[in-house]
Parts: sequence; C-alpha cells; structure tokens
Amino acid sequence: MKKIVVALAAITLFTSAANAQRTSSSSSKSKSSTQSKKPSSRKRHNSEEGKKFNFSLGASLAKSNSVTTTYSDGGGTATITRNAGPAIGIFAYPKYNFYTSEKFSLSVGVPLTIAFSGSSNSRTGADESSSSFLYDLPLMIDYNGGVMNPANRFGDQKFGYFAGIGIGVENTDASYEYVSNGYTGSTTDYTKAKSVGPNIQAGGVLRFGSEGHPRFVGVRLSYKIGLNSDKFNYFTPSVFLNF
Repeated sequence: MKKIVVALAAITLFTSAANAQRTSSSSSKSKSSTQSKKPSSRKRHNSEEGKKFNFSLGASLAKSNSVTTTYSDGGGTATITRNAGPAIGIFAYPKYNFYTSEKFSLSVGVPLTIAFSGSSNSRTGADESSSSFLYDLPLMIDYNGGVMNPANRFGDQKFGYFAGIGIGVENTDASYEYVSNGYTGSTTDYTKAKSVGPNIQAGGVLRFGSEGHPRFVGVRLSYKIGLNSDKFNYFTPSVFLNF
C-alpha cells in the first residue's frame, strides 16, 4: 500500500512538471510571436503614412484682367486698355507639411508658374508679332485634407483637397489698346504688368491606380489681387500630377 502511494505521488509530480513546462513554452512562443508582429505592424503604419514633403508638377494658364487708364489735355483725350496673357507654361509646387493630424494638415509652399505668351497684330497695316515671359511666385499656407494630408495618403480615401492664402508677385509684358482722337491702335507695352499682393487658391486631388502603385492627379485655381499701382489681377488655373 505504501509503495502504491509513493508511485501515485511520483506520477502527480511528473505530470505537474510537464504541464508547467508546456505552459512556459507556450508563453514563450506567444511572447516571441507578439514581438515579431510588432515590427511588421510598425512597418505597415510607416508605409501607409505619407511623407511630409509634397511635390506637384504640371501646366498652368495665366491671364490678367483689363486695366483702363484715361488721359486728357487741351488737345483731346486718350484711353489705354492694358491686359496680360494668356500665357501657358510649367507649374511646379513644392510644399512642406509642418503640422499633421488624423483629420488635416497645414503646409507651407511655393506654387511657381513659368509661362510664355505670344501675340500678333495687323491693325497698324504691318504684321507684328511678340512674345512675353511670365512668372508667378507666391508663398502660400495651405489647409490640406483627404489624400493631401500625409496621415491619409495611402488610406481608404480616394480624394483630397487643399485651400490656402498667401502673398506673391506675378509679372509679364502687357499688350495695350489705345484710342486717341478717333485713332485706334494696339501694340505691346514692354513696361511690366506687375501684380504684387495677396493670393488665394484651392484645389482637388484624385487618387487612382493599384494600392501598390497609386497615382495622384489634381487641379488648382488661383487668384492674385494686385495692390500696387498697376492694379493687375491674375487668374491662374493649373492641372498637375502630385508626388
């Protein structure tokens, strides 16, 4: 009887030790599995989060309003109407997101347009042609949402938007039409049609393509108000690819 009790005690101790070893092994595997999953989770989070630096490249069309000035003296009056553009050129927009949250981001950037325009004139009896260089150089602060927010760059959203305010300068040659004592003519005024003042803009971006290789295409509308003496206001729409 005593031998049976000793045998049962030995079996109980052996079983308890085996169960403890299995529990320890299972816990170790679970911990190891959890640790191995953490880097991949972090890696996946980083791959879904866009970069703070953003760049757009495309084409722009720039056109100013018409500015009319009337002069008069003892010999009569003269009216001069000036306008600039339309000019077509390259649009490049680097921006940096200095604040990012899950819902929106704030960025600072320089949407640069470099364009050329051409015109011809035959009113004076001789064919004339001219070309002009235009640049638009504003400094903008944007509110960005959707895929334009780095936090949602590669998420479930397919659309993004931005709207901003800033200040800048836009400059080109202005063509003018004048009427003086019944005579009408037109030519190119090589005095620059400069616009210095506040700028507002808004745009939208659409994401398409596969999840592994998404593409972003967008449109932008910009309006600059000239506060300097020339009073030229510029409207500049753009189409672009966003990277």
